[in-house]
Amino acid sequence: MASEAALWKWLRGQMKDDWFAHRIENRVGLGTPDVFYTFQGVMGWIELKEITSITKKNCPFTAEQVDFAEQIARNRGIAFALVRVKRKLYAMSHRAMFHWHVGGDPMKMGGQNVQECGANDLRMILRGRWI
Repeated sequence: MASEAALWKWLRGQMKDDWFAHRIENRVGLGTPDVFYTFQGVMGWIELKEITSITKKNCPFTAEQVDFAEQIARNRGIAFALVRVKRKLYAMSHRAMFHWHVGGDPMKMGGQNVQECGANDLRMILRGRWI
């Protein structure tokens, strides 16, 4: 199984020079997402997760990560997670992150809270057009 570092490398490779992004490794500011970016005038935060399956019981998000995403969204910002499960990539809204964290199944939420995505979907997602 690849690591979050490999997911970051893949993401950078897909976007190349089309964006500015900074990977954040922060052990002091709990909950700070892995990536801060700006793309076509839009700024946002991405939490990267690499997991083997999506079940109610294996939520990879900490309470601090969920709270950070909620606070950003509450103030009209963009914060979401990119979760890679084996060969599939999912974009998850802050609502899906919260729902999963409190024991729900994010895949059963409906709407656009969880979207399987590919390289072609990234630009729309980074602009916040799916949340």
